Amino acid sequence: MNKAINHLRLFLCNFSGEDDYILRRCSKHAQISLAAIGLFVLIIFIGCFISATAFTYSLFEENPLISVPFGVFWALMVSIIYLLLLYTITPPILPGNYKKKRKISVQHQATIKHRFFTLSMLLRMGFMLLLALIIAQPLSVYFLSKSTETSIEKYKLEQRARMIIVSDSLLIQNEVTLFNDFENKVKLKSGIGVVEKLEKDLSLIDLKISSDEDFVKRAFTVLDSINKIDAKPFLSKEIKQVRDSLVVELSSLVNNEIKSDYTFKSEIDKVNITEQSLKEDFSIYKTNLISVIDRKIDNYQQLDNLLNKSNFYIQKISILLKENPLSWLITLFVCFLFLLPIYLKFIIRKKTGYYEKKEELERKIVVDAYTEFKIKYSLILSGKVNAYNQKHKDYLYQLLFKIKDISPDTYQQHLIGIDSEYLDEPITKYEHWADCPFKTERKFKNDSVSNTESELLKLLYTKSKE
Repeated sequence: MNKAINHLRLFLCNFSGEDDYILRRCSKHAQISLAAIGLFVLIIFIGCFISATAFTYSLFEENPLISVPFGVFWALMVSIIYLLLLYTITPPILPGNYKKKRKISVQHQATIKHRFFTLSMLLRMGFMLLLALIIAQPLSVYFLSKSTETSIEKYKLEQRARMIIVSDSLLIQNEVTLFNDFENKVKLKSGIGVVEKLEKDLSLIDLKISSDEDFVKRAFTVLDSINKIDAKPFLSKEIKQVRDSLVVELSSLVNNEIKSDYTFKSEIDKVNITEQSLKEDFSIYKTNLISVIDRKIDNYQQLDNLLNKSNFYIQKISILLKENPLSWLITLFVCFLFLLPIYLKFIIRKKTGYYEKKEELERKIVVDAYTEFKIKYSLILSGKVNAYNQKHKDYLYQLLFKIKDISPDTYQQHLIGIDSEYLDEPITKYEHWADCPFKTERKFKNDSVSNTESELLKLLYTKSKE
């Protein structure tokens, strides 16, 4: 059981934005703190997956083959960004040769190190809050969409009425134009008696056009009143009730207009005239009028199909934020979930001693690697210098061999001089810094060397203590 718990703790620690090599060598208290951060990050991943999947599922007509891969991709992307942000919260561990723009006291540096609300931290938290707000809205719709059904139906009715009024106003204008054209033709071709008789025959059409014109006037009046209410920044309960009543009135006007169009289309075939000279003109007028009515009916059907297919996802988010307090609780909870690991990661530096252990391990890693580098550097450079020495010694031996029989003493004397000059000595890397490889303290300060020849020679030929 304990082994399983340890594995789970180390698994969660992997999501805390820290190195696994160092985590396994830290205290159990530090591992538990980092595991708690990892648990929150894992919850964020799950929440992002649900949010993105629910959003794309509704966007792409409930297709799981698109929504699930997109949900995984979005969750991974947000989690990776979040882990990178958590890693940037880690304070500077190892010393470095930083360029100081201004002198800061040690006490002030310690104060800055333990200050949470810095400009950098606020910018990072702001970015995370933006992601949290984006992710929270699909979650609100996923859990609370049933509470928006009534408001969505009202919204559909209002939008349907608005669109029908705009489209019908143009088509009704065509109706009026056609009727006026036909009436002018009648007046030109016939006398007053024929005109009066035609007015009785065309009373149904005349009544329809009059009612359509009245519909447009009344509808735009109501619509203008609704727009004036919507222009106000805040609406009281009484004003909202007035607006709802106006929307109901507008919807009633539209429904009556639709019924009127269907009724008129079924009865227009009954309308005929007895005047032979006008039958051809009336037939053309009647065909054009029926065509206008058919276009209105087609618009109604297409609009209904469009509204039935749409899920009004964005409008659901807006309605939830306006009407349902639970949506704000979900949003605040998601924001809290995104910010809590950031704060926990920050306070770890004060309580667990994790960063002290991390500094010890990282310092050892860097020093061991640097020591190994110096050994390899010395071996490679010494080998190259030794090869260089041997090459020139061989060349000088060949020249010196010519005087071996002539002057043995001189030969031996020069041979000893060559061997002493080309000694195979180990070569070490010269270091300008007293605390390599971190390079924060120089061996010699610039003002410690005088501008004299003797001081220059002393500086150049002083052997390294190492």
